[in-house]
Amino acid sequence: MDEMNNNYTPEQQPQYQQPEQPQYQQPEQPQYQQPVQPVQPVQPQYQYQQTNVNITRTQSADAPTPKTILIMGIVGLALAWTPIGSIAGIIISALGMGKSNAYVRAGGVPCGMSITGRILSRIGLIVGIVMTVFWAIYFIVIIAIIANVNSYSGLHYYY
Repeated sequence: MDEMNNNYTPEQQPQYQQPEQPQYQQPEQPQYQQPVQPVQPVQPQYQYQQTNVNITRTQSADAPTPKTILIMGIVGLALAWTPIGSIAGIIISALGMGKSNAYVRAGGVPCGMSITGRILSRIGLIVGIVMTVFWAIYFIVIIAIIANVNSYSGLHYYY
C-alpha cells in the first residue's frame, strides 16, 4: 500500500477551481429629491368697482318730508284715543295719509320714516273713527243714566 501511496503525483491531483460566479450589478439607487410640498390653492382675487349712485329727488319746495309724515302719524294716533281728541286724531291722520300720497307722487322714495308715518296714519284714522263712535255712545249712556237718576231720586219738593 505504500507503493500505492507513493505513486501519487502532483499531476494527477485534481485541480479545484471556483465555479464561475454570475456577475451581479449593483441595483440602481433611487435619486433622492426634496419632497414635493403640497401646493395651497390660491384664492382668486376679484376686483370690483364701486359705483357712486346719487339719487336725487326732484321734489318741489312744498312737498312733504318723511319726518312730517311720521310726526303726523304719531300725533294722529295719540289723539285718536282721547274723548275730544278723537275727532282731531281723525283729521290729523287723514292729513298724514294725504301728505304720504303727495310725497310719493312728488317722486319721493318710500323710506322707513315715510312708511311708518303712513302706517301710523292709517291706524290713527281707524282708531279715531272707532273711538269717536265709542265716546259718543259713552256720553249718551252717561247722560241717560244721569237723567234717569234725577227722575227717580224722590227729591221732589211740593210747595
